[in-house]
Amino acid sequence: MDTEVDHYSVLGLPTGEEGANLSEKEISKAYRQKALELHPDKRPDDPNAHDNFQKLKSSYEVLRDDKARKLFDELLRLRREKQHCERQFEAKRQRMVSDLEKRERESVY
Repeated sequence: MDTEVDHYSVLGLPTGEEGANLSEKEISKAYRQKALELHPDKRPDDPNAHDNFQKLKSSYEVLRDDKARKLFDELLRLRREKQHCERQFEAKRQRMVSDLEKRERESVY
């Protein structure tokens, strides 16, 4: 499983919490719609048509398999938590830099 691919986005579905709550029927419907759009026979001039269709098919297989989908949902949750922690750390770092610069300016005068 490619860890950088958001399988929900590939199918044109909402990701994150919303994606985790989608039914199998909603996922299948989205797959069928995207498959009609991306099928290589419908896009003879697109050199990436086959690769895009295979990516779509792989994403659908991950989301269709309950075990794989749960693992993928957990991966997305961990990514969101990591981003949240990084944003908090960056904000704290910015405050520390600002405070340091302020103290340096005050010590000059």
